[in-house]
Amino acid sequence: MENIFPLQESVEIEEIYGRKRPNANPPKTSKAFGMKSGVLDFVDTETYQMKHPDWFRKGEVSQLELPSMDEVIRAVGKEKYVESRDRIIDSYENGCRPMTVGKALTLVDIDLYWMLKIFSFSERWGLINCRSMIVKEIKNLESFKIEDGISVQETSKEGDTEEIVDIKRHLEGSMCNCGEKASFFTRSLVFRCSECIDNGVYPATILRSDFLPITESLVKNMWSKKEEFLLLEGINKFGDEWNLVSQHVETKTKEQCIFHFLRLPILENTFSKADLSVGRLFETAENPIMCIIAFICGIVHPKVASECARIAIKDIGQCSQDVVVQRILDAGKEKAREQKDLETKKIERLRNVICEALLNKIKMKIGAYKDLYLSTQRVRNELIALRRGLIEDMNLTGDE
Repeated sequence: MENIFPLQESVEIEEIYGRKRPNANPPKTSKAFGMKSGVLDFVDTETYQMKHPDWFRKGEVSQLELPSMDEVIRAVGKEKYVESRDRIIDSYENGCRPMTVGKALTLVDIDLYWMLKIFSFSERWGLINCRSMIVKEIKNLESFKIEDGISVQETSKEGDTEEIVDIKRHLEGSMCNCGEKASFFTRSLVFRCSECIDNGVYPATILRSDFLPITESLVKNMWSKKEEFLLLEGINKFGDEWNLVSQHVETKTKEQCIFHFLRLPILENTFSKADLSVGRLFETAENPIMCIIAFICGIVHPKVASECARIAIKDIGQCSQDVVVQRILDAGKEKAREQKDLETKKIERLRNVICEALLNKIKMKIGAYKDLYLSTQRVRNELIALRRGLIEDMNLTGDE
């Protein structure tokens, strides 16, 4: 009979990668391990080399870890955190298989919740489950040699992002450090092409998942400074006639003009933060006045918000901003006091209604008990009369 099962020597185990991870890099060509006969020892067909980020040091807690893992460090202690993290990383480096949650749990003696946080952080930042081939490292050796120069350029770029005012124009003409046209960018305006992304040529503090693709639809939907100027100019000319405003802009629809106008940080460009007096809660908002209106309408009573808006519309063009704010607050306090008195009277009236209802309920129960008592007395009297009649009948029978 032919043996349909393969021998142990012919078994090939494919390398496992986290394909669902946003920063995973599945290989384009399949690699395999050869299994020795009779033992469970794996021999790599190609040499593996671990490359940790520059910020990582074993036995220490880096500045990059503190914001993300501060809760874990305070819960289990700094020494316990470092020990658990290093055990997981060492076990992954010394083995040939990807690190799993079950195996990591057997290596540490902390709660599952804190272990999962350490595991997720280590996997996200490429400390585990991120083996790279040494051939690929040699291929990209020249790019790593100029890593210091790249970091300096990135620092200067990130420092200059505040001076870039037309993001759309910057995206249209963005170039990668290798000279190719950029296909990806980050929120801090770091640009890379597809080849550099695949080869991992970007700063160590940036993840692959942080890069966003530069698509034609994205660039088309963004607003340039010229389009914003035409939008404001159209609003100044036509007011709330948004069809005419969109025709004046020419490249945007009516809905896009409305939504973009609501998102424009208009007040930051005309008033200082000291004059706005919006407080820390609304200082970083793109449109503080809309945030304040939404806050008032969502928290205070609608009548109080209506009174504040009425006073603001009445006095906004006649007095200074401080006087208007003071009058708005005074009107709001007075209306809130009136509303409070009204609510107090309503609560008192409801309390009286509840008490009256309870009293009527008690009276109804008392009446029901009285009716029950009277009916019981009637039945009792009838039974007494029947008993007397029976006694008289018995006496008459005895006399006869």
